Amino acid sequence: SAAEAAAKAILESRGNTPRLYRNTLVFLAADKTRLQDLDEAVRRYLAWAEIVADKETLNLDPHQLRQAETQKAAADSAVTARLPETYQWLLVPVQATPQAAVEWQALRLSGQDALAVRASKKLRNDELLVTTLAGTRLRMELDRVLWRGDSVAIKLLAEDFARYLYLPRLTGPAVLLAAIRDGLGLLLWHQESFAYADSFDEAAGRYRGLRGGQIVSLSEESLSGLLVKPDVAQRQLEAGHPARPRLDQ
Repeated sequence: SAAEAAAKAILESRGNTPRLYRNTLVFLAADKTRLQDLDEAVRRYLAWAEIVADKETLNLDPHQLRQAETQKAAADSAVTARLPETYQWLLVPVQATPQAAVEWQALRLSGQDALAVRASKKLRNDELLVTTLAGTRLRMELDRVLWRGDSVAIKLLAEDFARYLYLPRLTGPAVLLAAIRDGLGLLLWHQESFAYADSFDEAAGRYRGLRGGQIVSLSEESLSGLLVKPDVAQRQLEAGHPARPRLDQ
């Protein structure tokens, strides 16, 4: 459809540059059969608005002006009513794996809420917009595609979730940070989630501020720190000597 073609173009580029944060976009599209009614309503509103604006040129008397203003208000109400009737399709880009092609899901919206509210409800109900993420689910995504060697920077993770369509579409970085806190607080973190480190000391070959199984204070403003593979963290914590991470190329 024309809507899908336009959505694809917007998804791929931002002006003259490639779009980076593609996993932050979904699209509302008009229903073709309803678009003509909306078009007529908008044209009627613009016509009456121009008449009111040109009242002196047209030499309207007070009665005629009141009639024009009444017609303008009625046309405005018609446009407001027809907008949600027309934009009833939600186009959502999805990708099963990093190697898979991008596919488009077309979902019909319903209900009496504002368009953005309808869209967000539909996305949440279909699990296409994630408002909460468990630490164990984050661990699954880390194991699937997100580790960079033996650890990954939290700031880089936030970028990943905003960029890649094969990851869950989060409402924002706060969801990621809540998932990290949840995973770090698990009693069985070394089996089910991950550890946290303030940084990695290249010279000493060890993680600084390494800890697991405890709540860590994290901030959306800085997104500092690293998530560390639990087996690597466990070895360093148990041995008490440097554990040099493997760095994938």
